[in-house]
Amino acid sequence: MAGLGLSVAFAAVILPLVRRVVGKLEQYISDIRAQKAYMAAPKAIRKRFSSRTKTRNRNLPGWFVGWEEQLEHKLTDAGLAMHAVRYILFIIAGGFIGFLLGVVVLKNVPAALIIAASAFLLPEQYLASKITKKREKIINQLAPAVRIFYAEYNDTPQAERALLITGERVRAPLGPILYQTGRRLASNHNPDEAFAELAKKLDFYHGRMFAQLLRQAYDDSAVAPLFSRLATKIASYQQLSKKNRSSLASEGVVARLLNVMVLPVFLFMQYIVPETTSFLVGHPVGRIIVTLCFASILVGIILDRMLSEVKL
Repeated sequence: MAGLGLSVAFAAVILPLVRRVVGKLEQYISDIRAQKAYMAAPKAIRKRFSSRTKTRNRNLPGWFVGWEEQLEHKLTDAGLAMHAVRYILFIIAGGFIGFLLGVVVLKNVPAALIIAASAFLLPEQYLASKITKKREKIINQLAPAVRIFYAEYNDTPQAERALLITGERVRAPLGPILYQTGRRLASNHNPDEAFAELAKKLDFYHGRMFAQLLRQAYDDSAVAPLFSRLATKIASYQQLSKKNRSSLASEGVVARLLNVMVLPVFLFMQYIVPETTSFLVGHPVGRIIVTLCFASILVGIILDRMLSEVKL
């Protein structure tokens, strides 16, 4: 009964907050649905639309708007067709359900709080892993792409033409990024803005170096030999990075398995020794053990996230 009372009290506090947040989000849900039309609209219309959206966002807390914008970039980088608003509602619901399970089933408030926190961090970890895999794929494609660009640029010292050809020959995810930059240059866009956008998409050391070198090559063909040196450096870095990833891969798999096996082990012990449930749920020592188990999962998620966010 105590656990049910806590869950009811938690619901009484959280549900009005969730309703308030959802009500605020509904104010600009029409802007969200029109996102594709916004990206395809002319620049002048996009500026007017952007100023109107910012005015609407003033009704929301500043930290929430900043969080929503960061999530939007992460979801785009991860290649997920989900808007940040739906993602936020998803993790709020997951945290609420996790807390209820911890209070009602385990009758353990500290464990319930940890489960709720894990419901927030697990999707973030999934996004970080998707972004890391995409970045690693781009890094593996970068050295051949630089060589292709260097060969085309030597034949005809036109950066936009060489980028278009390179983008056609290199597969996704790097190929479309280079091709889009070439299209922008061929359409007489500002080269500084085009290469700055490329540097944001290639957000790692050698990617930013490649973008800076492209900007110099756009005005001066004398820097062409530097592309060959850059390709050599990227290739040597790829070998070192591959060796490091292979040495850490097994340890990462073991750590994830240990985190995942906590709940199956609990269910298995409950099946073999039914008295386990009464000890882990009713006895203070058992509750401490349950809390420590879930705390270890939370610490593992945080450490794995910190390692995955290391800039390449």
